[in-house]
Amino acid sequence: MASMKLLVVTQKVDIEDDVLGFFHRWLEEFARHSSVTVIANSVGDHNLADGIRINSLGKEKGAGKLVRLFRFWKFFSRYYKDTDAVFFHMIPEFVLAASPFLIFKRRPSALWYVHKSVTRKLKWAEKLVDYIITASDLSFRLPSKKVIYTGHAIDSEFFQPAVSETNMRGGGVKMLVLGRISPVKDVETVLRAAVILKETWPRQWMLSVVGGPAMPRDQEYLGSLKKLVKEKGLEPYVFFHGARPYTEVPSLYQEHDLFISMSCTGSLDKSVLEDLP
Repeated sequence: MASMKLLVVTQKVDIEDDVLGFFHRWLEEFARHSSVTVIANSVGDHNLADGIRINSLGKEKGAGKLVRLFRFWKFFSRYYKDTDAVFFHMIPEFVLAASPFLIFKRRPSALWYVHKSVTRKLKWAEKLVDYIITASDLSFRLPSKKVIYTGHAIDSEFFQPAVSETNMRGGGVKMLVLGRISPVKDVETVLRAAVILKETWPRQWMLSVVGGPAMPRDQEYLGSLKKLVKEKGLEPYVFFHGARPYTEVPSLYQEHDLFISMSCTGSLDKSVLEDLP
């Protein structure tokens, strides 16, 4: 029996990317059940099987938006006619770019979307696809009969507890904040709580802040956090490590005793679930 042909459209294929590295594992799992062709906005390091066809729109090489749009149409028209289903990952704009194909030559299509924003582009994308796949009711806030709730698809084989005993037995309490640096993650509240710990808690402790700004506007927020650490005398306790490759994330969880999330998105943060196994 011939395997299903799946066309996947995503932002990035890069196993080391600190934000989107997890999708590499998704592609591996897709390939276990179907023949996979990928169209990605950019492509970095990966070790996917030879049978997975990867096509880059060229963002990693500096290709502009117009060039990438024409490349998208070229790749999508080439593969869509022979595919059995299409999986769009996160970006409604990809669905809109594919609209001429989705309207006039139907193939089953789905959009994975996990974000609180309900934009005009998302509303149009919802009308074009057959299914919306999301983690929870707070992860997709547009009323739709097309929604399928699946959870966050955390790889429990990749994220496992440390074999050794907890670090709390020696060397003090090691705490971790991990994720993109943005006001919506409210790292400032964690730092202000750290000020109280410094002044009132006799135990030895340290706080690692791992992650980097995803958007240019978040650079200013990161600067304000570092300024706060300096003003409050937290430099012996709080350490900024910047973005780390996705492949290092499990060991970061294992090396720390406490994981802290103050995310204000209104939905369950994926990193909280990664720390649970």
